[in-house]
Amino acid sequence: MVGLSTPSSGTSSRKKRRLDHGASFLAPIAASIIFSAIFTFLTISAIYITPIEFIPESQGGIAAAAINAIILSSLPLIGGLILLIILKKRRRLFLKLFIGAGFLLAGFTIFSLILASAILVGFNWIQGDLAFVVAFPLSLVLNIIFVYIILSARVSQKAKNIVAVLYGGGIGTLLGTALPLWTGLLMVTGISIYDIYSVRSGPIKEIVKVSKEGEELIPGLSYVSSDWEIGLGDLGIYSMLISLAETQFGLIACASSMIGIFIGSVLTLQLLKKREFLPGLPLTSLIGAIPIVAFMILSL
Repeated sequence: MVGLSTPSSGTSSRKKRRLDHGASFLAPIAASIIFSAIFTFLTISAIYITPIEFIPESQGGIAAAAINAIILSSLPLIGGLILLIILKKRRRLFLKLFIGAGFLLAGFTIFSLILASAILVGFNWIQGDLAFVVAFPLSLVLNIIFVYIILSARVSQKAKNIVAVLYGGGIGTLLGTALPLWTGLLMVTGISIYDIYSVRSGPIKEIVKVSKEGEELIPGLSYVSSDWEIGLGDLGIYSMLISLAETQFGLIACASSMIGIFIGSVLTLQLLKKREFLPGLPLTSLIGAIPIVAFMILSL
């Protein structure tokens, strides 16, 4: 996962950070989680999502959820290590191929699902598999455009940031609608713990060390402003909490989790003013998950 940072991470010649504009910091987070809430509404209104679980949580209970969460939480670690190896070898072409393939595969799955849901909701005369027949080519073209935007040096950072927000909301929708409740909560916990490790002594810290000043070595994996960055993984997890709350408990839980994420983000911003680099997930995810846990307890 990429944490919250400033573009000056690991350097000393950048201008002083200006992190007093909380609204601009919250804007991409708000956009991503709102997109996720809309995408989730469309998805759960139109399509049954097969749960993403290696061991059925309905059969194995909390133990199965823990195993599922451990497996899913290990994926960012594997991805981070691969990126670090490529970066250390300075294989720019391999890096673009790896990132491009990942975005294309994940994005095709995510946006095929979202587009098919939108078609089914918006066009009642289109039924079942026909919606996916229409959605697949649209999703493929859309994601080819998105990957070009992410990887091309000719495209503005503003366009790249828009794509990052859309992917963040899409990733959150896929995970939030497909993961069982306990698996989702435990996965967020596991990835948050990994985020702390990765920033302090793991892949993210090493990636910062090998990064060249002023060069975007890992295109597309962050929302980047002149004063700070928000990792795509962070946007995805925030969006996942919103989607999980909406899928499991409805719009009131979704809105409550949004408020929690905003509170956590503001607190994280205050910490970021005092530190050059820190994990973006733990505090915000914890506060954002509190309403979900509260609704879960009330539903018992």
